[in-house]
Amino acid sequence: MPGNRFNAFQDHGIGIGLRIPHYQHIFSRKPIVDWFEIISENFMIDAGRPLAMLDRILEQYRVVQHGVSMYFGSVTAPDPEHLRRLKTLVRRTKTPWLSDHLC
Repeated sequence: MPGNRFNAFQDHGIGIGLRIPHYQHIFSRKPIVDWFEIISENFMIDAGRPLAMLDRILEQYRVVQHGVSMYFGSVTAPDPEHLRRLKTLVRRTKTPWLSDHLC
């Protein structure tokens, strides 16, 4: 992502979506990308294979997060448990930015 007023004019380079079918290729070929986009909800768990794979990715790559269930424009208040898990994941990934659906 090129620098602009929304990212403090930092150039974060080029990224692609991280999906399960890509894991083997990523680990064996180590593609040259600046970051991978993850779907936050896929990793908002306490343990297991998804987090183990994420940790392997984080050893070599930056990760940015995109959520698909917050719906900021919703009439209901955000779920505190969802926000807690999201915060935990943000700390784990040290993501430079986080996005989610507006409605």
